[in-house]
Amino acid sequence: MKKKSIMLGLMASSLMVSPLAVSAQPGDTMMQRPFQKMINDLKLTPDQQTKLKAQHKQMRKEGKLIFEQMKGIRDKVRSELLKDKPSKAALDDYAAQLAELHKQLIRKRHEHLLEAKAILTPEQFSKLVNHEWQGPGPEGVGPHMKKGKEGHGQGMGDMDDR
Repeated sequence: MKKKSIMLGLMASSLMVSPLAVSAQPGDTMMQRPFQKMINDLKLTPDQQTKLKAQHKQMRKEGKLIFEQMKGIRDKVRSELLKDKPSKAALDDYAAQLAELHKQLIRKRHEHLLEAKAILTPEQFSKLVNHEWQGPGPEGVGPHMKKGKEGHGQGMGDMDDR
């Protein structure tokens, strides 16, 4: 029962950080549109735009490293599960490693937001945070899982669309 709870917690935490997943992917085209929307919604000054873009670029770089580590662990999990007799101890160890990486991502996200708070006015930051943590809508689709023309809806949004 305890291991089941750990796995459920791990899955829940992965959903919490899923918005970061796209931010760690190559290709800026998916990010440009939401970032531009944020710039317009928050009415950012050119100086704020420059600072936030630099901050976001650094966040993506750091996040990408963590996501690469997570991918490696998920590959190990997959390999272990495909064995004739998978080791529960090994799977538990991988779960702990993934949980630690998720914790790092969440902490980095909080640092990112605190840095943004120093750049934005109180009104802009309030608007950012209130948009950031909007709950799921009636269909269980939150701001990071909206389906659109691009075919998103896999729980992978961009961290800039807040």
